[in-house]
Amino acid sequence: MGSSVREWELLDEIGRGGMGIVYRARHQILPGEWAIKVIRPELSQDRELRQRFLSEIMVLKALRHPNIIEIETPFEESGQLFMPMEFLSGESLEVLCQQHQGPWEPATAINIIGQAAAGLGYAHQRTPQVLHRDVKPANIQVLSDGRIKVLDFGLARTIGDRSLTGTGMGVGTPAYMSPEVLEGRRATPQSDVFSLGVVLFRLLAGRLPHDMPPEDATLHAVLLAVARSIERGIRDVRTFVPGIPDQLADITMNTLAVDPATRPADCAELSRMLQSLTSAPDPSSFTGREFSADSTHIGIDLGSIRGKASTGSIAPGQATSAPAVRPLNPPVRTDRQPRPSPSPLPRPSPSPGPEVRDAMINTPRPAGTSRTPLFVAIGMAVAVLIGILAFLAIDRSTGSGNDSTTGRHETGKTSVTASSGQRSSEPESPSSGAAPSEGSGSTGSTSRAGGASDSARPMIDWVPIEGGSFMMGNDSGQADERPVHHVTVPSFQIARTEVTVRQYMKCVSGGVCTMPHWDDGSCRVFNGADWPAAVLPEYMRGLDQPVLCVDYSQAATFSAWVGGRLPSEAEWEFAARSRGANTTWPWGTTHPNCNLAVMDYGARGCGTSRTLDVCSRTAGNSAQGVCDLIGNAWEIVADNYNATYNGVPSDGSAYQNSARRFRVVRGGSWFDPAGITLRSTDRFSVSGTYKSSAMGFRPVR
Repeated sequence: MGSSVREWELLDEIGRGGMGIVYRARHQILPGEWAIKVIRPELSQDRELRQRFLSEIMVLKALRHPNIIEIETPFEESGQLFMPMEFLSGESLEVLCQQHQGPWEPATAINIIGQAAAGLGYAHQRTPQVLHRDVKPANIQVLSDGRIKVLDFGLARTIGDRSLTGTGMGVGTPAYMSPEVLEGRRATPQSDVFSLGVVLFRLLAGRLPHDMPPEDATLHAVLLAVARSIERGIRDVRTFVPGIPDQLADITMNTLAVDPATRPADCAELSRMLQSLTSAPDPSSFTGREFSADSTHIGIDLGSIRGKASTGSIAPGQATSAPAVRPLNPPVRTDRQPRPSPSPLPRPSPSPGPEVRDAMINTPRPAGTSRTPLFVAIGMAVAVLIGILAFLAIDRSTGSGNDSTTGRHETGKTSVTASSGQRSSEPESPSSGAAPSEGSGSTGSTSRAGGASDSARPMIDWVPIEGGSFMMGNDSGQADERPVHHVTVPSFQIARTEVTVRQYMKCVSGGVCTMPHWDDGSCRVFNGADWPAAVLPEYMRGLDQPVLCVDYSQAATFSAWVGGRLPSEAEWEFAARSRGANTTWPWGTTHPNCNLAVMDYGARGCGTSRTLDVCSRTAGNSAQGVCDLIGNAWEIVADNYNATYNGVPSDGSAYQNSARRFRVVRGGSWFDPAGITLRSTDRFSVSGTYKSSAMGFRPVR
């Protein structure tokens, strides 16, 4: 290759994977060889992948430990992110497990897991604590000198962040997931302990603790097998290898306890427990010809990359001729090929009957109700697919969509192809509250925007929000929610509801707004498996549903027409947190359900696969009575996207930077599960021309 980037010379490509390309590199001053990881050019504008890359950088840069891969200062050049890291020798533990399926000698297993636990334990004892959340053999590198390095912190988050990418959503490897993560609960250090315990079990027994399905099984079958294994109870490792010392077997099974409270508190404690056993010699130097990702990996893989002739971990090294690890029992076949990654099954869009649907929507899950892992597995499979589909929904190309600020329809067109209660192919939307609309006679702060055409304008129910100061953001959230920073917001008024089709069409008929991009083929519409540019279904055009398939310019035009503007991020979050209260959701601390928000609660749109009429979930209103700030439709705000809040105004105004073409949206939608994006501090970015079947807006003034 021979190209240069700043003070780095990129020598040749040594691997690539789902998002990263890795180059062997030399530094002008620093000695030795290095590896540089860079987002693939075609994905550099993908918000989700870029954010994971940044997350890995932020986490790894703060972790300095002999058993964690080290990085140098990351940098950005020509819109691409670069992360220099140490060039590692040796092989991934996954490759070694395939070559030497075991059982492994206890001393070797203790050594490897003990070192990995020491590195993870260091991360767990940081302030704030850092969780890895994807511990598996493919992310443990065994160097040629016997040292162990933990790799791929791309899924890591600080403690207090959502489990994996959120409660109810799993990204990782099912065979190594803890029971609480499979159930969609928040990950803890004990979750990493469980995952590392599965690796220890695999080394000692020569197999996973679960009875896995055939190699060509679906993702659903894999999840179900893991869930059933946990439900039945994981068999003692001595069942498979009776000769294991009792103390080591007890520690192994302790890490695999279903109740996190009975496991070691973190990996640092596990490391100390293993060190208390008979000291183990350093493992022999390892040989191997190829690197391989874990066979059941799901989601976006940052760590596994493909070498010139094979797949592998993030820093391939040279094969050695040193003796291999000695298994406890005679080795089994080593010519077995790695299991191919199963293809995810498309998640169906349910259309339950009225009785089932009403029960699903209006009956919250009782707190503390036990759920069998069978249902957990099914729910987990569904949640995983949400993450994959959400990734596909991101606007990846700068030229996607319709860049014109005018629609392809005549501005005078006022007809709406479908309205609430007139859907032939979709069920009626249940509603527990009246949606304010034209002529509804709302009182209080209801006002019409002044002007000559006042009678033609829709009634906007303006809710006064008294100004104040608050700490914006979330240090326990995604990287782009950090850092928490002080903001003072002046008093303002916000629309009680998201702008409806009825309201927006008033602006169209007045010749000011252009038609929503319902029919011109430029709106991203979920079809049950993907988000292609398509025609918006008629059942998502109800008069009192949020208007969808509008872009930033259209939202800003309507907001000005009613005498307002789009809210700043600070104003939106201030309102969504009930005037800046330290709450995760507008209504308080109760975990979201379909009594509180239109969301994915086991089924998208609370069982309807679409938005519902605005303000249909009044129990989820903010303390000031603002509806649907969480769920129903994402909401466009006025700010340009700033991934780090660096340089944003502290006076509550919008961050405007013409050099940044991405805009911020807030609030989650009918498509999103609880804990992933349904939080008051969560942020998302799209291009200014992006429009989708999950995105609307509301004005302020």
